[in-house]
Amino acid sequence: MKIRSLRMRSLTTIVAVVLPLMATYTWLSHTHVSYQLGQRFDGRMRGELRMLEVAVHKSGGDAARLEEIANLLPIDTFPQRRAFGVWAGTELLLATLRQPFTAAPRLANGFTDLTVGKQQYRVLAKVLPPAPPWNRSLVLAVADHMPTRSALIRSAMFDVLVPLIIGAPLAVLGIYIALVKGLSPLTRLAEQIRSRSAQQLEPIAADDVPIEALPIAQSVNQLMARVGESLERERRFTADAAHELKTPLTALKAHAQVALQTQDEALRHASLRDIARTVNRTDRLITQLLTLARLDPSVDSADCGQVDLASITSATLAELQETAAAREQQLHLRVDENVHPRAVVHGNADALAILIRNIVENAVHYSEQQGAIEVRVLHRDRFGIIEVSDRGPGIPAEARQEVFRRFHRVAGTKAPGTGLGLSIVQRIAEIHRGHVTLQDGDAGIGLCVVVAIPLAT
Repeated sequence: MKIRSLRMRSLTTIVAVVLPLMATYTWLSHTHVSYQLGQRFDGRMRGELRMLEVAVHKSGGDAARLEEIANLLPIDTFPQRRAFGVWAGTELLLATLRQPFTAAPRLANGFTDLTVGKQQYRVLAKVLPPAPPWNRSLVLAVADHMPTRSALIRSAMFDVLVPLIIGAPLAVLGIYIALVKGLSPLTRLAEQIRSRSAQQLEPIAADDVPIEALPIAQSVNQLMARVGESLERERRFTADAAHELKTPLTALKAHAQVALQTQDEALRHASLRDIARTVNRTDRLITQLLTLARLDPSVDSADCGQVDLASITSATLAELQETAAAREQQLHLRVDENVHPRAVVHGNADALAILIRNIVENAVHYSEQQGAIEVRVLHRDRFGIIEVSDRGPGIPAEARQEVFRRFHRVAGTKAPGTGLGLSIVQRIAEIHRGHVTLQDGDAGIGLCVVVAIPLAT
């Protein structure tokens, strides 16, 4: 991938804009100067032709007198003496330079551009009708040497362009220096970010950051905050997982040692049953840890869509029927008739299924055998509601907030568990901008878990 400096990119853009502008300005200036000087030169030639006409009239038909008067004409104000000529019919009466007037008798009134040999001339001619004392038609002509005129135009263009030629690079240099100075806060910001180690997640200083780059600094600080939170969750999760896995592994080791060392078959079978129960508990713990690890960063938004709470609840309960049947329990689902078409939320179907499964599995484990578990899907105040009510021992009101902490279990609880189920439920609800509350169960018996998730708009 080609990486370009912002300074060089800006400078290249400026030069790419300035060069065409300079070229356009040069062309327009040349066109304008050429036109204006051409008009001025042509005006001079008209004046000189009028003076030549006056000289012809004052000569009284005397060619010598004509040449004497013509020599006095102020037509040498340009670097090269102006060429002029006078003809009477085809007779050349007077010519300062013969070259441009070889075809003079054929000249018509007005301006004509002539090329004689390798020289270019601009000629202004005027034809006078026959009149005394000449009694012949006269042709008066004034010629301007075009290379001389072009040299004057180039000199004028040089005076116009020299300040531009000198000033443009200086302007570009000044702009580049201004860019370097203006972008120096970005350089310092980049240096701040580059100098950070993986453990330095403190916000970067944004006091000297220009307002245009402030969103970058703020975004970096927000990213660092999210990374810090993620690392903290990871450290906490690792510590908790290590602590919780240590207990069943210790138990497994103890049961295995008893089974290996005892000669009592009954005790060996009891140890093996304990090993099986511990393995099951460890399997559940690992499953929930993996679920929690998957949910901690967030549910992938690419997997989100419209989820019908009634349908997904029904499907999840069908999967848990065998687990409930093993404890001779019944799972009852009740969906309000007015709710089913509208209880649709925007979320991740797999995550919501995990939420429902954890609540119902808790209800199955903590409810008495041969009991009933009521599951309801409701619609209330723009929220889709899932209620799971069991007939277990319940949770005291003062301990209900604590049970959402990872690995926390209510004192005196005898049912097997890991203390992660409600943590997972709460995390999924938070991801879906919902919330979880614990209430007394039906008729004040057991526990009712209520999950509220905003309906899809």
